[in-house]
Amino acid sequence: MKKTIFFTLLAFLFTISNFKANAQIGSTCDTPHVILSLPFTATGLSTATSGNAYASLPCSGSFPNYMSGNDYVFTYTPLYSHNAKIKLSNTGMTAAVFVTSDCPDIATGCVAQSTSLTGNPVINTVGFTAGTTYFITVSSVSQFAQTTAFDIEVTELYAFDAAVTKVTSPISNCGLTNAESVKILIKNLGTQAISNYDVGYILNGNPSAPVTITSSLASGDSLLYTFQNTIDLSIPAVYTLKGYVFISNDENTSNDTITVSIANQQYINTLPYSEDFESGNGGWSAGGTNPSWELGT
Repeated sequence: MKKTIFFTLLAFLFTISNFKANAQIGSTCDTPHVILSLPFTATGLSTATSGNAYASLPCSGSFPNYMSGNDYVFTYTPLYSHNAKIKLSNTGMTAAVFVTSDCPDIATGCVAQSTSLTGNPVINTVGFTAGTTYFITVSSVSQFAQTTAFDIEVTELYAFDAAVTKVTSPISNCGLTNAESVKILIKNLGTQAISNYDVGYILNGNPSAPVTITSSLASGDSLLYTFQNTIDLSIPAVYTLKGYVFISNDENTSNDTITVSIANQQYINTLPYSEDFESGNGGWSAGGTNPSWELGT
């Protein structure tokens, strides 16, 4: 009898251990999807891969209860204190995301939360303290959708972050001139307004004189800036143009510069036309996706 109980207990413990070892990532606080660093992006996820381990939070509501559906759990332990943005996309209806400093079943409140009847909730700003482990839980309202698919982005927010997001002019075309305007789109991605920042461009390695913009650009706003000096693109060729922004206290310099290629394609006004490419590319350039053309011997 004792042997039977002993072996039954061993079998039970083995089953529990095996279950934990094979538990789905993200299904509980014991097996979370760990976010090691930011920016973090994950696509094609779903709460359908996990159960309804956690039923509610003080901030999940009573009806509708945005944590009554299945839950997907992330953890994040920042190395330094900072602010971040959490964005869900491609979700179903009644999706929600919650941030707590404990597992949801023992958390006494929310650090941050966002719920949405139509889906795609976003937490625009959440503060993370260095060394604290945070639980980020995605869930839904069971009365409408027990599970939800989702993509997630967690990005660090900077107080000062100026970026060049696009070169709007010039663009590749036939018959570009010797007086083409240069226009760049500047965006303030930081949480604070910026002013007295420099903008400029570099054409084929030759820099322009920087221009200081003294007006204030609010957080989240964009400015389309047109340089007074024009550039000469009259010779048929492919030009490399870089636009940049510089501010002394910029905390994220990875988006300060954008580089584009601009092709001036020659007009063919006389037929017959021929080009043997013995003296260069003759104004031609390869394009498209995975082109098979290459200038060479």
